[in-house]
Amino acid sequence: EKENAKEAVETHTYRLLEKIPSDMITLDPMAIGTVARDNSEKVLENQRLIYESQNPGAKWSKVKKEKKKMRGKNKIGKKVTQKERKYVENKQKNAQAEEEKASKQAKGKQAKEVSEGPATQEEVVQSALERFNKK
Repeated sequence: EKENAKEAVETHTYRLLEKIPSDMITLDPMAIGTVARDNSEKVLENQRLIYESQNPGAKWSKVKKEKKKMRGKNKIGKKVTQKERKYVENKQKNAQAEEEKASKQAKGKQAKEVSEGPATQEEVVQSALERFNKK
């Protein structure tokens, strides 16, 4: 069985609690029924007290929270690479289109030369009979 981190910690604590005799485990009656304050609130309170003791008369303002970093598709690095990829793809498409255009022009020139026809009577007869030759 594979466990995630939370499950692993939970199973570890259960195993430790099973090892300890039950008479050693006691609950603080004063702690039961009280709500524990969040650690971040305690830290902010401590920072406020320290700031006020060091700077008497100065106003306390909350410390700015760290910004959550973007993940996934909207990350700036991803956007840049997508932009570069699109640029390269467009460049390749344009190059292919130009090559096709050039090949069509070359075929058009060849067709023009053929449509002008051969200069002599013998070449006309030869070109007309060439379609019956086996390739």
